[in-house]
Amino acid sequence: MERKNIKVLKKILVIILIAVLLTSIANIVKAANTFKATLTANITTLKAGEEVTVTIGVSDINMGTSGINTLEGKINYDTNVFEAITSSSIQSLNNWTTTYNDENSSLNGKFLAVNLSSGTQESTQIFSVKFKVKSSVTESKETQIEFKDITSNDGTNLVNVGNKSITIKINGGTSNNTNTYNTNKDNTSGNTQEDKTNINNSSSGNSTQIKNTNDKTTAKTILPKAGKSIVIIGIIAIFVITVIALGIKNRTMRDIK
Repeated sequence: MERKNIKVLKKILVIILIAVLLTSIANIVKAANTFKATLTANITTLKAGEEVTVTIGVSDINMGTSGINTLEGKINYDTNVFEAITSSSIQSLNNWTTTYNDENSSLNGKFLAVNLSSGTQESTQIFSVKFKVKSSVTESKETQIEFKDITSNDGTNLVNVGNKSITIKINGGTSNNTNTYNTNKDNTSGNTQEDKTNINNSSSGNSTQIKNTNDKTTAKTILPKAGKSIVIIGIIAIFVITVIALGIKNRTMRDIK
């Protein structure tokens, strides 16, 4: 009779542990860290010799208790339409510091923005870029300015929210500038994950060094230490230990009898 009770107890404990494990995994998946990137332009229609200012920001931030304190990606634009942008074309905003790679290399167009004072948990603008239409452009057309592979981190892993683009109209005749913000286009399907700026994350320390290889940026930023994978591993370990312990106990009871 006692042996039967032990078997019943073992089954109940296994069912409880499985339920706890599945619930924990479901909660972790549900609370997956993410954020949104936004692009805005001060004008949407311009002509040769005129400038447009494009600003990148973040919103809907769900990135743990520390929020966001890094942002990286790559800026793509039509060099036949716009003059080449340089570091001087970038203006950092709201306590962010931005480095842009304007060198003639494979890293050209990469940016890395950091906020060393604190993590950002509220919607904010990070930096703006000025694009000037070449004086040689006389044809009316539409062109896109794209920020690719927009990436931050949750303290343990990189979080990539894909690409964002904004459409600019070039008027070959009279300029009809409109001081309204353009609608963002989300090009997540075109996310290639290529040529990312390197961010070296460390889960064992209180800080991690973020360095752009062959770039100009080196910064230290505080990142959360806890990783969700540790929680899952701990739950699975408890489950395995409990099942083994119950098996040993059950075998011991049979030997005694």
